[in-house]
Amino acid sequence: MANKGLYTSVQIHNDSGDTLDFDGSFTPFPYPKQIGNGDSAWFVHSSAGSSDVDVIAYRFKGDQLNWVLGWENHLDSQNKVATEIHPLSDAARDNRGSVKSNLKDTANSNESTYSYGGYLAHAKISDGNFAVLQAVLTKVNANN
Repeated sequence: MANKGLYTSVQIHNDSGDTLDFDGSFTPFPYPKQIGNGDSAWFVHSSAGSSDVDVIAYRFKGDQLNWVLGWENHLDSQNKVATEIHPLSDAARDNRGSVKSNLKDTANSNESTYSYGGYLAHAKISDGNFAVLQAVLTKVNANN
């Protein structure tokens, strides 16, 4: 019989025109270190507890920007996702805390969209104890 753990199947697609370089997370997990332009990465994040929560960040555009993606997968309740794009020159270089706060402040948000500097980030997560999270980073302004 399967345990009562939680699983989040994550698919990240990079259409930014640049390579994404892993820039950290709140939990120690072997996240993909690089995701090339036009490529996708898949992984299953798990937790033995009653929630599976993490926030990850990727640098891009010559290390000028930071894409942050966070999720909350709670046992038998609605799941949440949040995404943001920030310049690395911000005073608070580590923007993972901002996304984690947004997850807590956002009621029942299983979809998130954020645009900054000619880029668009979109993420959505399904409900259930084996949630599917899909996220994409896209370059929308050819002038950047």
